[in-house]
Amino acid sequence: MHAPQAEIVEVQDLIEWPDFLRQHDPVWEYLPQSWGEGAFLGDGHLGAMIYSGGDDIHRLKSNQVRWELGLAGATAQGDRSQYLEPRLLIGDFLLDPKGVIGWEASRMRLDLWQAELTGEIVSSNGSIRINSFVHATQRILVVDLDYSECTELPSFDFHPKSGVSAFDEFRDEASRSKIPHPPEPIKLVKNGVHMHVQPLLTGGECVTAWYEAVISKDHRRFWIVVEVDHGSQEAREIAYQRIDSAVKTAWQELLSKHRNWWSDYYPASFLSIPDTRLEGFYWIQIYKMGSATRADAPLLDILGPWMTRTPWPGNWWNLNAQFSYAPYYASNRHVLAESLSRAVESHFDNLIANAPEQWRHDSAALGRAGSVDMLASTGPGDELGNLAWLCLCLWRHYRMDMDTAFLKRVLYPALFRAIQLYLHVLEAGDDGRLHLPATISPEFSGHQNCGTRDCHYDLALLRWGCRVLIESAETLAIDAEKVQQWQNVLERLVDFPVDSTGYRIGADLSLNHGHRHFSHLMAGYPLFVIDPASAKESKLWKQSLEHWLGLGGALTGFSFTYAAAAYAHLKEGGSALACLNILLDRFLKPNTMYTEKGPVIETPLHGADALHEMLLQSSRGEISVFPAIPSDWENATFVGLAAEGGYRISAIREQKKTRLVYIKCLVDGLCRLRCDFVDPLLKDQSGNFQKCLRNRCGQYEFPVSAGKEFWMHERDDSGPWAFRGVQADARYENYYGSPKYVYTSNPVNMKQGDTNDS
Repeated sequence: MHAPQAEIVEVQDLIEWPDFLRQHDPVWEYLPQSWGEGAFLGDGHLGAMIYSGGDDIHRLKSNQVRWELGLAGATAQGDRSQYLEPRLLIGDFLLDPKGVIGWEASRMRLDLWQAELTGEIVSSNGSIRINSFVHATQRILVVDLDYSECTELPSFDFHPKSGVSAFDEFRDEASRSKIPHPPEPIKLVKNGVHMHVQPLLTGGECVTAWYEAVISKDHRRFWIVVEVDHGSQEAREIAYQRIDSAVKTAWQELLSKHRNWWSDYYPASFLSIPDTRLEGFYWIQIYKMGSATRADAPLLDILGPWMTRTPWPGNWWNLNAQFSYAPYYASNRHVLAESLSRAVESHFDNLIANAPEQWRHDSAALGRAGSVDMLASTGPGDELGNLAWLCLCLWRHYRMDMDTAFLKRVLYPALFRAIQLYLHVLEAGDDGRLHLPATISPEFSGHQNCGTRDCHYDLALLRWGCRVLIESAETLAIDAEKVQQWQNVLERLVDFPVDSTGYRIGADLSLNHGHRHFSHLMAGYPLFVIDPASAKESKLWKQSLEHWLGLGGALTGFSFTYAAAAYAHLKEGGSALACLNILLDRFLKPNTMYTEKGPVIETPLHGADALHEMLLQSSRGEISVFPAIPSDWENATFVGLAAEGGYRISAIREQKKTRLVYIKCLVDGLCRLRCDFVDPLLKDQSGNFQKCLRNRCGQYEFPVSAGKEFWMHERDDSGPWAFRGVQADARYENYYGSPKYVYTSNPVNMKQGDTNDS
């Protein structure tokens, strides 16, 4: 017999990025009236939300359009009544058209591809054409206003906020009267650059600076910068230099640098599905991710750069941070998530300080809430697992590139100390097993007096952490004696408490009422301590999941993003899609933001990661392509999604069958791939056929090496193949922006909970 001839696989790239994203641009057919309707711009540091009217609670029309400013990392020092250094409210630039605004006549559009807002504000004084963006690399907000159709010159002025915490409006009047007020602001002008300097209570200052460039008689361009320092007195000079540098740069050069950053950002990965509404939601989250944080930005908190009135002006560590960072990994954009790893490294001493004093020699912790410096407002108390859970983000970061330097420098030290905290409290029971004392399952019954022995949340994180530490120590060839200790813990640790409904909250608590958090389900997703491929374990997990959903009541947006990802790992694509549709139908704001008692951004971001799990999964050493596709999705494509083990995966699905899988390998290893191929061929980038065996688990298995590329397709499929967007449903193009009536799609028979009562 003759060996098959080498044949290079040719795949066309037919992705027309500007046109593809244009169909998902948020469009406002009338002016947005609240934070949850506004257009948002950002660069991971400086953010602006553009809308008219009040916040999401006081949704009132206004005759002005505001650019509400936020600065990541800007904190109101000295206010330690509830959080350590809560976020600072900056203020608004208000556009007054000098006429009555025509709400229905005004228009706006957020160009995702170029990250620019354009629009027309129509008033009885005439029309104002706007163009605005936060520059991708210069940390400056540009607002370009053309007044040529106005009879009277409109105004655009800065209206500062109080210089205190964004939480203060939620206090009662008696509490507000006791708040120390910061010193009076200082107003300066330097070479035409205006500065509003807000001194902070404990030193330092927050500076908002702007420059008005007169382009022509009826054309103004505003350059706006916000900077903060905590005692260095550098903010004024930095703000001035940013504006001076931008103004002296040729306009087209500045614009090109901004647009080039975004045109380089988007192609890191691609996906397209036949559900145009969900696809549009996804790409707005990708835009949001690029706007929310950068590698050199402060830690992404509960609102990112879009600070507004909120009861939660800080960081939360028992869900919010973990969900906010979740989509950066599979989307192959984890370089932006270095804001998290940098925070862990630079504030490692604070993580140690969060632990009980007697254990700080080898432990670290995160309490429930705190500030960007990772110093928690209280110690961990009985909520012990938050740092270990945050380390899951670091683990995913490591696994996407398999960078052992990152493992040694960032992940291993943090996880080591997080697990040591557990080892200090483990107790041997009369049954010979290791048990945990009473700890808290996040958010169960509001945390109040609900500690339980052998809490599922903590048992799952302890099991996961020991397994990862063993694998990591063996990779790094260190801590052999600790490996034995962790193995002993795994062998002796008590089983997860269960009852007739499935997983219990803990040994002392069953789930007998509505509970929005999934902390008692984490052994399944996201930790994969249990094996969803095991019929017995997946049955128990599914029973627990559906009991939780069936209780309803307290379920909220992130409950359904979790359920979507969980159903995806149970290989139930229809149920996963149903949960994402509930998120879109019942919980999202028109601009894809999310609000409970106040705005928070983690839920829609995690919704994007749940979609990843429907298209590509990588855990427990297996890569699964199109594992949870709804039955009516005939076509789907993704390109360059990141998989654990150091892989970038692309795939084409047509007529309900996988046609092509492309694997790019960053490291040496053994690839185990699961997909619906029946009799596939495997070729390398030179067109040479490679041996590909199907093992007992049904995975296609083959050795790989760094830099190699592989193509897999059915033996009888000779192409042609092309990466392209799935045909859009015109009804749902440009779906987000102005509030719209939504369609409802719920293909599973599932008892749903009420919306959140806030």
